[in-house]
Amino acid sequence: MATLAGDNFYYAAYLRNNAGGSGVMNVAVTGAGTQTLSGDRIQYTGSTTIGSGATLIFETTSTGTTNGGFNSGFNSSGTSVQNDGTLGIRVVNNGLDQTFNKQILGSGGFTRYGNGVLRIDSVGSGGGAVTFGGSGVNIFGGRTIFNRATVVSAGGFNVDGLLSVQSNATQVTWSSTMSVAGGVKITGYNFGSGVNGTSVTPSITANGAATITSGNLDLEGGLFVVQNGTLNLTGGAINISDNVGELRILAQAGAVNRVTGTSAPAVNMNGGKVAFLAQAGGSTVSQTFGTLTLQGGLNLIETNNTATTSTLTFGNFARNAGGMVSFIGTGLGTAANKVMFTAGVANVSGIMGGWQPSGLRVRPRIGPSTRRTG
Repeated sequence: MATLAGDNFYYAAYLRNNAGGSGVMNVAVTGAGTQTLSGDRIQYTGSTTIGSGATLIFETTSTGTTNGGFNSGFNSSGTSVQNDGTLGIRVVNNGLDQTFNKQILGSGGFTRYGNGVLRIDSVGSGGGAVTFGGSGVNIFGGRTIFNRATVVSAGGFNVDGLLSVQSNATQVTWSSTMSVAGGVKITGYNFGSGVNGTSVTPSITANGAATITSGNLDLEGGLFVVQNGTLNLTGGAINISDNVGELRILAQAGAVNRVTGTSAPAVNMNGGKVAFLAQAGGSTVSQTFGTLTLQGGLNLIETNNTATTSTLTFGNFARNAGGMVSFIGTGLGTAANKVMFTAGVANVSGIMGGWQPSGLRVRPRIGPSTRRTG
């Protein structure tokens, strides 16, 4: 057992079971400090316990699964870590994916460091979802793929891309179900494409069913992509800001409302973008939001679709002084590419107003209170 006295400790030597095979080593850390166990010399196969207030970081330091990668015996799915504090994983300068297999028990926080690729293939108690709580999930650098069902019971899910550079994207993929209490936040800058044309914008991509049970989706310069999954906000709003925040919805054939909520979620924009992009022709796709509020800055709504019928609808419209929006997309206003407002769009002679960029008009749809861009 290691008792931490409010300091940081680092260990990279051998930590293993009895050489004769007669005993199994268990590791426990307690106290208000941080212990790092680094490299493939960490080989014990017993239990790991992280006490309340303590942080334990497992670190890999080089390419491959040897000479710094996770030891296979230590990282076996038959081993476990009881996380009552904060579990950390650091993947540094790693040329190949590193997969973390240990069963994760308890409901402590989780923090990801480093610039490598980490796949979390862990399960929770009884083979069910992994649960994180405490300070929530915090991602600082690298690419992280959550392969199994995950519940964040407190603290939210936070992606901090402020330290990203063109060769070090901070990107997350939710490959299975994800439930988050406390909101989802992505902070950073949109660098566009970096080395070899790879996107290096801090991002989350949802490929499974994702639910934000409390709190908002805050995109402060980051990108949230609803790709092969869905997103449900239970009472929360979508806030997009810092000029480069973006919500991108990739609508598969026949997709209706990939983003939902208890009611249609409101979208608040202060320099950001919403993109509704159909991925298959010959079908009908649609997405409905609540009120679109322009809080400030220049904002973009993009609907560049290949479907037979594609409709993006906002339930209402509001604008603060200085807020602007530009609607872009091929064939905007045609049957294949419509943006609708069911209320709130005041116009004079069909023009939305002098505050908006040129080239936008609204025309009444059949019915007294629904209008579309065209």
